[in-house]
Amino acid sequence: MKSNDINMIASAFKQRWPMSPEYREAIVKSLMATAIDPNGTDKRAKIAAAKALMEAEKQNQVDENVDQLQHDRNRFLEIAQRLGIRDRLVGIADSGTDQDSPIVIDSTNGTRRGHPTAKGKAK
Repeated sequence: MKSNDINMIASAFKQRWPMSPEYREAIVKSLMATAIDPNGTDKRAKIAAAKALMEAEKQNQVDENVDQLQHDRNRFLEIAQRLGIRDRLVGIADSGTDQDSPIVIDSTNGTRRGHPTAKGKAK
């Protein structure tokens, strides 16, 4: 496989071009064969194949992280539902404030915020 072709494959992984699992598996096998071929003389192709494989692995890790975050969020909301505070948490997340929260000191200018009665400078 030529390094230009391999670079295009790496771009496909990076830009998440749609491909079937079977096609993706065949591409990865071909890249592996190129990267580890002891008789391969095209060092650019070997390096490009290794980079493309790393890009594919990077995308897999990103996808796994997103899946884990979504799972954790759903689990958190299930617990909040059982505690009877889910709607309040979702409201806080949507608005960015909690009107019943304690006073928060804004570290940028020392003012109080986060509660209707919070006024003036912090002591």
